[in-house]
Amino acid sequence: MQRDLNDAWLRTLETPTAGRVEIRDTRVSGLILRMTSTGARTWCIRTRTKDGKQTRLKVGTYPDMGIADARKTAKRMIASVTLGADPAAERKAARAARAEEARLQTVKEALDAWQADRAADAQSPWSDKHAGEVARIADRYILPKLGKRKLKQTTRADWTAIVTAKRKTAPALAALLSRVLYA
Repeated sequence: MQRDLNDAWLRTLETPTAGRVEIRDTRVSGLILRMTSTGARTWCIRTRTKDGKQTRLKVGTYPDMGIADARKTAKRMIASVTLGADPAAERKAARAARAEEARLQTVKEALDAWQADRAADAQSPWSDKHAGEVARIADRYILPKLGKRKLKQTTRADWTAIVTAKRKTAPALAALLSRVLYA
């Protein structure tokens, strides 16, 4: 269905009983209001990328975004696609990057794995006393500052800052910290 959309007419629309209904706007080519039987109303554009691939991109939801704002946003998005942008591919790449980052090991996970490896090392295992001391130092000084961060995203400055801060108040503990951190 194609129609000159306006807010008064959109407010009178009833939800379809089954499936999905798409209503195309006559003023902005490619702007569509999609309504589902669950009551969702979504503004989207349907266009082709520079390489000819058809794409459908979400613009916003109705009634949060009115027809005037949907038209402005759709025009801007269509112009960027015409110039060569591919927002769908960009979102997919960003989603993959977030998933990859989520798989990275945190400092806590790395410390736990390191302690478990050292405890299981048959060649030169840690004594129980030393393992307890390393665990205590990690729990008290390292994990509160860096535990939730991704290990790959920490810098040498992050680690040396822990030792430097302790060196001012407890030099012996700072030496022990540095032995644990740089072991």
